[in-house]
Amino acid sequence: MLAKPTRTAIFRLSAEGHGSRRIASLLSVARNSVRRVVQTATDGPPKLNRPSTVDPHRTAIAQLLLDLSAQATTANGDPSGTAPPDP
Repeated sequence: MLAKPTRTAIFRLSAEGHGSRRIASLLSVARNSVRRVVQTATDGPPKLNRPSTVDPHRTAIAQLLLDLSAQATTANGDPSGTAPPDP
């Protein structure tokens, strides 16, 4: 990922009429990187659309947390979970 100043410089040089090969040479970056930055038309980092690795397991994790919470409250001798803490 290119830094914001580099991305800004790419936009400036492109607006001045320089080609991607010249911009890449001046800034020491790959031509494909220059092309991608110009195509996105934003100087911020690109938005990555990746699925989360947790998503397929989200319901199982939630169920495990509920089970552990229930076990913790019953282990303390209070099945309702409303007993005051021991001093």
